[in-house]
Amino acid sequence: MDGTGLPSSSSTELVLSQPTAAETWKILRDNASTWQAPLSSEKYLKCEELMSHVPLKDDGGMTSWILTTQSDVPDARPILASCETTRKRAIVAYWSEKENERGLVDTACHGVASVFCEDTLRGHGYSSRMIEELGKTLPRWQSEGHGGRTCMFSVLYSDIGKNFYARFDWHPFASSHLSLPPVTIAPSTTSLPKSRPLFTNDLPALCERDIQLLKEQLRSGSDSKTAVAVLPTIDIITWHHAKEDFVANVLSLGKPRVRGSIVGDQIGRQAWCIWTRSWYRQGPVTSDSHKDEVEENALQILRLVVEENVSTKAERIAATASLFFSAQLEAAKWNQDACEVWNVSTEVQTAAETIQKLFGGQSTNVIRLVERHEESIPSLRWYGNNPLSDLQGTTWKDIDWIANEKYAWY
Repeated sequence: MDGTGLPSSSSTELVLSQPTAAETWKILRDNASTWQAPLSSEKYLKCEELMSHVPLKDDGGMTSWILTTQSDVPDARPILASCETTRKRAIVAYWSEKENERGLVDTACHGVASVFCEDTLRGHGYSSRMIEELGKTLPRWQSEGHGGRTCMFSVLYSDIGKNFYARFDWHPFASSHLSLPPVTIAPSTTSLPKSRPLFTNDLPALCERDIQLLKEQLRSGSDSKTAVAVLPTIDIITWHHAKEDFVANVLSLGKPRVRGSIVGDQIGRQAWCIWTRSWYRQGPVTSDSHKDEVEENALQILRLVVEENVSTKAERIAATASLFFSAQLEAAKWNQDACEVWNVSTEVQTAAETIQKLFGGQSTNVIRLVERHEESIPSLRWYGNNPLSDLQGTTWKDIDWIANEKYAWY
């Protein structure tokens, strides 16, 4: 104990443990003011209860963690820091010297989220100790009963910049997004291909196709660099939409029906995007002087896919531009401040600029590329604990994070 009566963060008495049900509810009540917006505390707790039973988190998919003392009994022990992890399907692609081709490994990835320490306990190093212990625990956490897969890498999305988690080997990767404004009317003339809306029933098949396309992309590459991806499963997409639906209902906005947009009729020559609407406040920002201080309500493009048989650059740009335009229209219908898409390629940025040109460069349709330095920083810790000799010696600097898009967030 130090002079405050609190244990030292370096004490051997501290352990990483899982909270009881009562402790879990205490954590949620304590952190509500941090993450509840735009919900009341009561509605936030109901939302968390609902979200704990969606497929991604149900049946052990989510694990809650606390840093506590090993000598005290559950429900009477101190909760010095807390977080949660969610198990997600993932893939690692590597160059096999023996086979002279790229190989794939199906693996698990644990996403770390909701890192929290009460105000009165901050400044004592408890969050640091918890993250340190968690980093040592995750490589083999839940490996049994899940295809024997060990966790080859872990991800988190830092809201406190790029340095804190890098100290514990969760290193920052690309963290930018395109911000497109909502639009209410179509330009007078457009040569863009027509898009049509996607609904909930459309998504499972598209997610499966997306996973196969992603695997084929990683397998066929000639690059010797190791690549990783969190797979865009329907369970991940459903998690986003379950939260969206709950918040929309609480705010009396109605049930979202349109989940995305698709261009093309022929399988193999299609492009699509899946989105979700997010709310961090009710009502518009009342003053221009405060816009930079308020988090935007945004239509987030979770995943953007252009199939390989959309072969020419011009076709790919036109298809993507059409998807963006449909997203902008949908953002306007729901009074969203912007439409956002993460970590775009040069081609995708050109598609956004195409939309801007169609509106004649009006100030109301300015596209912005935003570099994030403090919030939602994708960060990855590489374990590489696999018997494959080809992966021996690989470090996080050798990794390409493929499909580093919003769907994998959380």
